[in-house]
Formats: sequence, structure tokens, C-alpha cells
Amino acid sequence: MARFRYSGIFLIISLLLIYSPLSSAAESISLSLIEESDAFLQSQKFEQAMEKAISALDQSSSREEKALSMCAIAKIDLATSRDEHAWEYALKAEDIARDAHLVEALAKALLIKAQVCLYAEISQDYNRNDEGLSYLDEVFRITARGDAVAERAMAYVTASQFYVSKNRWNGINLDRDLYRRAGECLELAERLVTEHDLSDVNRVLFASRMRYYRQDGKYDEAISFCHRHIENCEPTDYLTLYQLYDHLTALELETGQEEKALKSHSNCVFNMQKYISQKADDALQEQETRYETALKQQIIRRRGYQLSSAILALLLLGTLAVLLVIRNRRIALQKEELTRQNQSKEQLLAFISRDFANPTNEQTDAIHRFAQECSRLAPEEIRERCEEFICGVQSLSNDVAQYVFNIIVSQKQAASSLDLSDREVEIIRLSAQGLSAAQIAEKLFLSTRTVSNHRQNIYSKMGVNSSAEMVSRARQAGIIKD
Repeated sequence: MARFRYSGIFLIISLLLIYSPLSSAAESISLSLIEESDAFLQSQKFEQAMEKAISALDQSSSREEKALSMCAIAKIDLATSRDEHAWEYALKAEDIARDAHLVEALAKALLIKAQVCLYAEISQDYNRNDEGLSYLDEVFRITARGDAVAERAMAYVTASQFYVSKNRWNGINLDRDLYRRAGECLELAERLVTEHDLSDVNRVLFASRMRYYRQDGKYDEAISFCHRHIENCEPTDYLTLYQLYDHLTALELETGQEEKALKSHSNCVFNMQKYISQKADDALQEQETRYETALKQQIIRRRGYQLSSAILALLLLGTLAVLLVIRNRRIALQKEELTRQNQSKEQLLAFISRDFANPTNEQTDAIHRFAQECSRLAPEEIRERCEEFICGVQSLSNDVAQYVFNIIVSQKQAASSLDLSDREVEIIRLSAQGLSAAQIAEKLFLSTRTVSNHRQNIYSKMGVNSSAEMVSRARQAGIIKD
């Protein structure tokens, strides 16, 4: 029992060890697809982003992966103004995250719900600012220990947008406390972005900072902010440069700097053209990559078909070769069997023509003894005895041995049915060879009178009157063979 118990434990451990790397591999695939979806979303390739997110959801093998995949889908829906779908997926992800105590997934889901509330504020009578801020408060609470830093930074940016939005309908009577809170949130977000290099959050942070400056009338600070970001921006990040110069143009016009605004506008147009060209080049490169990939796949498929055909042909040739070998082997065995049977038949014919036609005394005695004993012998013993009768024969098949046995037995039975003695049978056989009474007497070391007496007895037993009738009657009875 202990051995079986230990075997069961070993089996369970083995299964866990096997399942663990498989699970890790599946998880890495799902998370990798989510990362690819986020990258496509940042470059505004929404269809590719949604395709990767849905694939991640299909590949997810745990509740965490499923919740993160749903959040990725909700983010894309939110970016493409499908707020209702984004809200539904955020709710599903929130339920899974709360049930499994997943901090990152829960923070993402709450953040998406807050952003939906922010975008839903379309009039003074219909806004969800307070509801959205309540979701953000929970994000701050569950990420207080340093978990989900990117979500916490984005929550600060979104909170600043809520505080700015609350002043949208206040006209000239702006609530300065709301702007103070918005500024504090932006400072906290910038600190996290700088410490953790959160480039995705930085883009949204810039737009929120510009909105904050412009609505509060801090144009000079906004202009300095734009120039600082232009200096730090990558030269090939044409989209960000376009947005910076666009904000800078509007700010310089509002501050009466027309010449600078004209120059900023030219830079804005230049970067917009560069961005469009870049997008076109990216699309062309993507098409070329897809074409090359499809071409490679077609070549791989063609080579796969060729390889499969070659393997199939080799298998067919191998099968034919095996069948040919089997057939040739069968034919060879059949030839060997026919040869052996022919040899046995030849041996039998030689035996019959030589020894049965003119057997010696020793052979006759041996055959008689064999005939008397054969009913008690096994086939192998019959074979051995028959081989003794055939001079120079090394082997004899069972059917030939049986045939010889049948001849011997039938002759013995025929002689017994006529009440013939062994000597009388011997005289009949010698007479069948055309020997006279004197010749038979000389051959058997008998007197001529004795041979004549034997013949008379034979005539009486067989019911004949001459030597010719005796031989004929003996052939009919099977005592002698032609």
C-alpha cells in the first residue's frame, strides 16, 4: 500500500511539473498578445489592436489573463468611441478581478470605467464626474502599496481631467480649488512618469497639462511647457511634434505672437506631412511584409507538399519492395517444396522399380517385419524405417512414407486374404519376373520339387490352373505391382 501511495504522489508531482511549463508558455503567449495590442493601439492601428486583444482573450488560460484581455478590448473600444462596449467589458473584467483579488486587472477596469464617465460628460445637466472620481479613489486605494504603477499614474491624469471638467460650466466664476487639485494630480503623475519611464502615460499627461494651462489662463507656462517637450521629443516622433506645434500655434496666437505662431504653424504642417508620409510608408512596409510573409508561407506549403509527395512515393516504393521480397520468398519456398516433393517421388519410383520389383531376401524380410509393426509405429518412425529400405536416400517426406506404408500394408492384407504364406508370396513375385521353377529353386536355395509343391498350393488357394493365371490373379489382388 505504501508503494502505491508513493507512486501516486510521484505521478501527481510529475503531472504538475509537466503542466507548469505548459501553463507558463500559454500565459506568455496571452500576455505577449496583450502587449502587441497595446503597441498597435498607441500607433492608432485599431483593427490590428483589436485582433490581437481578441486572440489574447481566446488564448487566456487563467482568470487574470482573461481579465487583462477584456481590459485591452475595452481600451480599444474606448479609443474608437464605442463607450457602451467598453463599459460592458470593463464590468466583466472588474467582476473577475474582484473575485480573484487581482490588483492590476481591477485597477485597469476601474480606470476604464472612470474614463467612460469622463467622456460621457456632454452637458451641464448630464455629467458623471463624481462617479468617475469615486472609481479613481478606489484605484488610488488598491495601488497604495506600489502595485500597478502605470494605472496609478493614469488615474492621476484622469483625476486632473475630471477637476478641470468640473469648471467647464462655471463661466468666469472658476473654482480655484479644483484647479489646484488638478495641478497636484498632474505633478504626482509627472513624478511617476519620470521615475518609471511611462511613455504611454506621458502622451496623455501632455494633453491634460495643456488643457489645464489653457483653461486656467497660464499661457506663458504652457508655451514653456511646449518648448521643453519639443526639445526632448524624438526627431522622428512626428505625431507628437505635430501636436506640440499645434498647441504652440494656438497659445502664441492667444498671446499676440503672430510671427511665432506663423512659424509654429509651418512646423505643425511640416510634421503633419511627415507623419502622413510616415504612416503611408508604414502601411506600404506592412503590405510588403505581409506579401513577403504570404510568399514565404506559400513556398513553405509548396515544399511541404513536395516533401509529403516524396515521402509518400518512398513509402509506396518501400511497400512494393517489401511485397516483392515476400512474393519472391514465397515463390522460392514453393520451388523448394516442389523440388523436395519431386525428389521424394523420384526416390519412391526408384525404390518401387528396383526393390519392390526384385527385392532381396533381406529387404523382403525387413518389409514383412515392417508391415507387421507399422500399425504400432508413429509417422516419424515410419519415415525412418522407409529410409532404411531406400538405398542412398537421406530424407523422405511424410506423404511418401505414408504411401510406402500403404503399399506394404495393402500387399500384406491381400496375401492374408488368400491365406498365402510369405514363401508363397515370394514365389509369386519371382514367377512374375519370368523365372522358371528351377531358377526360383536356385534363387531361394530350395529344391525344384519344393517349388512345384508351393505353386500347386498357390493354384489351389487362388483358384487358378497356370503360372500366368497365378501372376494375373496376384496383380489383381495387389500382391505384386506392374
